[in-house]
This record gives sequence, structure tokens and C-alpha cells, in this order.
Amino acid sequence: MYHISKMEKEIARIKTKAGGAQGYMYSLTALSSGEYPVMSWGHKLPTSNVELGFGDVWKFGETSSKSDRYSSSVKEAIGIGGVQENQLYFGNQVQIKVAEKIAIYGYFLNNGHLPPGNKIFR
Repeated sequence: MYHISKMEKEIARIKTKAGGAQGYMYSLTALSSGEYPVMSWGHKLPTSNVELGFGDVWKFGETSSKSDRYSSSVKEAIGIGGVQENQLYFGNQVQIKVAEKIAIYGYFLNNGHLPPGNKIFR
């Protein structure tokens, strides 16, 4: 399948780099059921909305920050009830980028689209 091959090539390329700084891979999940914005590549503002249930993934990401990637006010402003940041995987920059890529591609393969908060297969 095209997307699996693409993911494997991207992961192989990431693994050729040095480890880098420590950090974590996270998900942002819906804190209540309702409409959440869909972010699209090339657009600064949301392009549409989607219904998410409580706990549904809105976005996957990675950061080398020691604290939450987003401020409370930013997380509260996303969607109908805000999102919660969940630290899912800790490691060096290469490890967390690989974990993020697997999470995003896995979501796409299971749902047929990117998580609403992810603009690309980062």
C-alpha cells in the first residue's frame, strides 16, 4: 500500500539523523463531544469543522519542551470544550519523530483522513 511504503521511507530517513534533544510525542484529545476545527495545509485558519467525541484525537505532535507544548488558554480555545495534552512517548528527537509519524499514519490508515489538527503527515 502506498501510505505504508511512504511512512517506511520517511522513518528510514529520520533514523539516519543523530538522536537530538530529549522530548515527548503527544496527542491532543477532545474534552467534550462536539465540533472541532479541521486544519489544512496552506491555511492558517481552520477550513471546516468535524464532530469529535470525548477523548477522540484532534492532533498528534512532538516537542522537546520540558512542559506542555501549548498553554492552557490555547488548549481551552480549541473546539467546543477544549483539548487535553497527553504525553504518550518519551525519547530523543529521532525517537519521538518516529513515534509521531507512526501515530499519524496509523490514524490515517484507520480513519481515511489525517487527525483534524494535523495539516500534513509530518
